[in-house]
Amino acid sequence: LENVVSEISESNETIELGPSDFFGYFDLVFSPNSNLFPHVQVVLMEVLDLVKCFAFSSNSDKRLRSFFPSLLIRLQHCSAKQKTVALTYLLECLQQDAQCWLLWQQMFGKHLNNSVTLLEHIHDNWNIVVKTVNRYAFKQTLSTYQTKINH
Repeated sequence: LENVVSEISESNETIELGPSDFFGYFDLVFSPNSNLFPHVQVVLMEVLDLVKCFAFSSNSDKRLRSFFPSLLIRLQHCSAKQKTVALTYLLECLQQDAQCWLLWQQMFGKHLNNSVTLLEHIHDNWNIVVKTVNRYAFKQTLSTYQTKINH
């Protein structure tokens, strides 16, 4: 699998993975109930970032909005490793696709705990995030949350 992904990466071919393909792989990698041999699961985990690159790469400024909701939902009841990966990917979505901020605002009330987890992650990594985050969108998002919490 590593060799195939490596060859594809070097060949300048484009591979488009939609959200359903990506999340099928993502969920397999992190599934505690999978029947995979542990060493196979390790290899799948090592290739996950490459698979993510295939999924996120084409038209990332418009495509990431189709990944954001499912990533946010996956923060609930997941392992520490899965949470770390999902938070990293969520930040990437927010940094590259402005529409993800609006999606997050719409999802906030229904996914409060997950949204708080993402906010905490942004806070904990602010010295890195501040360099690439859309500050206007972030302030607008915080304002939306404050409004929803107060009602």
